[in-house]
Amino acid sequence: MKRLILSLILLLPLVLVACKPQSTLPDDAVEPDVHAISVERLCEAMDMDQTHAAALLDLLAQIDFEGEVLFAYHATDDNDEAYYHIWIGERTVDVYMKEDGTVAAVQSGGILLYGTVPHPSEPPAKGDDPPFEDDPNEPPVTLTLTLESHTASVEAGCDGRVSVFGQAGVEYKIKVYYASGVSTAKALSPKVAAEDGSLVWEWTVSSRTKPGTYKIIVVRADDERDMITLPFEVTAPSGD
Repeated sequence: MKRLILSLILLLPLVLVACKPQSTLPDDAVEPDVHAISVERLCEAMDMDQTHAAALLDLLAQIDFEGEVLFAYHATDDNDEAYYHIWIGERTVDVYMKEDGTVAAVQSGGILLYGTVPHPSEPPAKGDDPPFEDDPNEPPVTLTLTLESHTASVEAGCDGRVSVFGQAGVEYKIKVYYASGVSTAKALSPKVAAEDGSLVWEWTVSSRTKPGTYKIIVVRADDERDMITLPFEVTAPSGD
C-alpha cells in the first residue's frame, strides 16, 4: 500500500502539467508592420522611392501626425499649386513637394505646420527669367460661376446634388474628391450651361465611402481660374 501511495505522489506533477490549459495563440502570429505598409502606399500614390517616403513619415511624426497611411491622392489648390492630400490614422494633412522629392510644406485644416507653401506670385530668384506679364490689352478673367444650391452633407449610399449658374453655352467640369481620390462616376461628366446658364449634377455616393469631410470643385473647362470650391460631408448610413 505504501508503495502505491508513493507512486501516486510521484505521478501527480506529471498529471498537473498535462492538464494545464494550452495557449490558443499561434506561435507564428505576427503584428502587421504599419510603417512598412505606409511607406509602400506613399510610394505607390506619390510616385516616390522608399527613402523619401520614410523621410516624409518621419517628418509627419515630428509634427504629431502618426499612424497608418490609409490614402494619398494628388490635388490642386486655389492657386493651381499641386499637393498631396494624405489620410494618416484618423486625420488628414496636405503635403507640398519640391522637385527633388523633399517636402516643401505641410498644412492641415488651412494651418501651416511646416515649410512654405509655394505661391505663383513669389518673386523669382536671382538669375531666373523674369515672370510672364499678362497682355495689358487682354481683359482680365471674368468669374462666371455662382452657386444656387448643393448637398453639403449626405449619407453614404444616398444622392448628392450641385446646382450652379455659369455662362450659357460654355462647358464646365465638376470634381468630387473622396479619400480614395476623385470620383469617376459617369453622372459627374462635364456639362454645357443651358441658355439661362444653369448646370445641375446629381450622383449617388457609394455606400462604401468612408465618412468624412471632402470637397467639390466646379470649374470652367477652358479657364480653370474660373471655379468655385464647395464643402462636402459624407456621413455613415443611418442604419449603421
